[in-house]
Amino acid sequence: MEERKKAFIIYASALKAMEYLNDAEFRECVLKMADYSMNGVEESGSTAMVDMVLRMAYPNLDASRKRHEAAIENGMKGAAYGKRGGRPRKNESKEEYNERKARENVSNND
Repeated sequence: MEERKKAFIIYASALKAMEYLNDAEFRECVLKMADYSMNGVEESGSTAMVDMVLRMAYPNLDASRKRHEAAIENGMKGAAYGKRGGRPRKNESKEEYNERKARENVSNND
């Protein structure tokens, strides 16, 4: 099962728009944004103001999620090259890298 992220970002533009909401609307808006970002549940607001803020925030939350997923995917690219990751030397295959690291480990243990 895919584990979803446990945090989300409220951008300054959304927060600025939320200044015009009363306390109950503000709370509803934040909770619906969190539910959308973390669980993928898209709901309309109970009032036009809440709905407007949510419609404005949803594309930003989507873009943030895509950037987060891309960062995770890009971070995994170096995993095949050892615990510390990193880029292999230029023109070095995975097998050559593994052989070089094995030689380095043997010489370090002596």
